[in-house]
Order: sequence, then structure tokens, then C-alpha cells
Amino acid sequence: ENTSYIAYFAPNKYWITFLNDDNTEFDRKEWEYGTTPTCGTPTPKKRNDVGYTYTFKGWNPVVVPVSGEATYKAEFDSLARSYEIVFANYDGTILQKSDWEYLKTPTYTGADPVKPMNDSIVFTWNGGWEPTVVPVAGPQTYKAHFDESVREYFVTLDVEGLGTATYSGAPEKVAYGTTITLTASTTDSCTAFDCWSDGNTNPVREITVKGDINLVAKFKTKQFTITVTSDNVEQGTVTVTP
Repeated sequence: ENTSYIAYFAPNKYWITFLNDDNTEFDRKEWEYGTTPTCGTPTPKKRNDVGYTYTFKGWNPVVVPVSGEATYKAEFDSLARSYEIVFANYDGTILQKSDWEYLKTPTYTGADPVKPMNDSIVFTWNGGWEPTVVPVAGPQTYKAHFDESVREYFVTLDVEGLGTATYSGAPEKVAYGTTITLTASTTDSCTAFDCWSDGNTNPVREITVKGDINLVAKFKTKQFTITVTSDNVEQGTVTVTP
């Protein structure tokens, strides 16, 4: 008796693995030879970090029909994040505010910051900021940094009469807090120091500079008393004419 047999063949199957960006297994199963595998889970995601946001781009290598075991790894496009960078004056007044991309070094393009001087200190901005400007790593506020120098004042001395007025050191401008010695003097025997224009009567005096000084040394002609007597008024008299 004749017998017939039918042979059935099943396609080979291979393990196909899909990995996330961090090499964790995203999906893994067997696929038949010649079929095109797909990832059976939601679209891969990569957690945004301080510098970048990420969107799924595709698989590496590109997915092709099954011819053997294969592993595909997710790839992502990255977009640099932007952060608000503020440049402010010493008192917090905002001078410039704008968004800058991660790792870009921000620059200030506004007018020079100004800090008013006080009685003793002059403030000068030389392009510095606190803290020092660095590439962007997050929101940041920079405050203008000012160099400090002691304020200087003019010392002006004038005279009325036959005399001179000087002060120690004799620079045109003197730093705040400096103590100077003023001297009023004359070489004229008929002239005497009277007073300074602020009423001080000391010809030599010390002043601590706290502002511009404008003083006049006043001199006056000495007054003499002349007494004339006669030893014999019967013989004549003596008169004095100024």
C-alpha cells in the first residue's frame, strides 16, 4: 500500500532586541525570518537634563527585515535649553535680561553701570561682575562690581593783605580723611595775621579733609601808638600828623 507524507517547514525565528539610550532593554522578542520588526512599546523617551531636551529620532542601525539576531538602540535629537540671565546694577536695578543657551557665555551690551560716589569713596566700573561671568548652566543674576578709590578734594587758599597761605604737601587735590596743616605767614614787619575766612584765628592749624576747602588768610596792617611829650611846654609844642 502506498503512503504519502507532507513535510511542513516553519520559518526560522530570531531574537530582536530594542535598547533605550542608556542600554536598558526596551523590547525583546522573537521575529520570523524576513519580517520587519517593530518596537512593541510606546515611543522611547530620554529624560531631559540641565542642558538639553531630547526627542526620539529613530533606531541605530536602521531597522531591516530579519535575517538573524539583531539589536537596535534608540537615538535622540538634542536641543540646548535656554536660561534667563540677568545683569543688574549694584542696587539690583535690572540693566539687561535675556535668555541664553546652555554653555554659551553671556555678554552685557548695555550702558556702563554707575554707582554714585559718597563723601569718601569714588566707585568705578571696569567691566566686572559678581559672581564672575561663566558659561550658562542655569538661571543666573550678575551684579556690577565697582572698584573703590578714596575721593579727592580741591584745597584752595587765597590771601587778603601782605602775606602767604600754604598747606602741607601742597597737591592740588587731597584725599578724603587726610589731615593737612595750613600756615598763614608774612615777612612784612608792618603786617600781622588777622584770621581765616571761617573765623579761625590760628595762623597755623590742622584740618581733616572731608570736602573741598576754600579759605582766605586775612592780614592786617599793624597799629602803633605814638606818644610824644615835651619837656618844656613853655618853649614849644609837638604835633603828630598821620
